[in-house]
Amino acid sequence: MKREQFFAISGVIGALFGLGFLLLPDLSLRNYGVPTDPFNLMQARYFGSALLAVGLITFLARETQDAVAVRALLLGNLVGDAAGGIVTLMALGMMNAMAWSSVVIYALFAGASAYYLFATKPQAQAASA
Repeated sequence: MKREQFFAISGVIGALFGLGFLLLPDLSLRNYGVPTDPFNLMQARYFGSALLAVGLITFLARETQDAVAVRALLLGNLVGDAAGGIVTLMALGMMNAMAWSSVVIYALFAGASAYYLFATKPQAQAASA
């Protein structure tokens, strides 16, 4: 898969999850077995706005050929996905089995970011590995 395709896919998925948590926080939280009290709804909206921003940035930058920008996006997404995966693992006892899907998504995206960051040559990153 080319790096541009990875950015497009991860960007769309991030933006869709972000919109879900931002616009439909009660439904999104219920899917994970999380109580829908006002505090959790507000936190879900914050989470959704962050996911939406990262998803859009990643998607909109999918065509960039600037090696510095590509590296920054990959490193930022790698750190963010690794942190999200760790936080989700720590919260497994507080959520239903659906949380494992988030762990898998975070792991796949972190792994792909690491691949494009470390396993491909810098020239290939910028020119689509």
